[in-house]
Amino acid sequence: MIDRLGLQRVTIIGHSAGTPYALDCAYRLPGRVTACAVVSGVGEMGLLIRMLALWMPWLLLLITRRRFANQLRAQRSLKRASRGWPEPDQRALREPGVADLLAESLAEAFRQGVKGAAQDGSLLGRRWTTPLDKISCPVHLWHGEQDSQVPISAAQALADRLPHGTRRWCPDDGHISTIVNQAEAIVAALMTP
Repeated sequence: MIDRLGLQRVTIIGHSAGTPYALDCAYRLPGRVTACAVVSGVGEMGLLIRMLALWMPWLLLLITRRRFANQLRAQRSLKRASRGWPEPDQRALREPGVADLLAESLAEAFRQGVKGAAQDGSLLGRRWTTPLDKISCPVHLWHGEQDSQVPISAAQALADRLPHGTRRWCPDDGHISTIVNQAEAIVAALMTP
């Protein structure tokens, strides 16, 4: 993709389930990916969660597909789901444009059906094959200590496996609020040589 765009060097951000994709790009494109940020990143899962992730996405996504069939339904579903989120994530969702962007993203993920989202869920359930200790560019990990979707222990375990990883734990942020509240600092870290 970066060749098609005519880019020689890039930085990359992986948020939540985008983590393994961002790290794999950083590994496979040494010298071209100059820095990577992992924000609210998932880690490698235990055996039980891996087994559920391999099979459950197909069932769960068939059920949830209607909830995200279009942007309006996605907004309603987000509003309902966010009631159980920690306060920092609820506040972030009230920021101008954040709920619209998130709803649009979720609706787009299901626009062509559940197959792609289910495959992503299944991939997350597999053992990671990317040799994290061989990633040569700086990897900046940002994680909210109030994240109720991915525990900070997952970020700590991931950071321990990255030789060029820097940790930035945000005590007042959750899963969504970290990327919303720390956006400028994340971009600045990626742009620093």
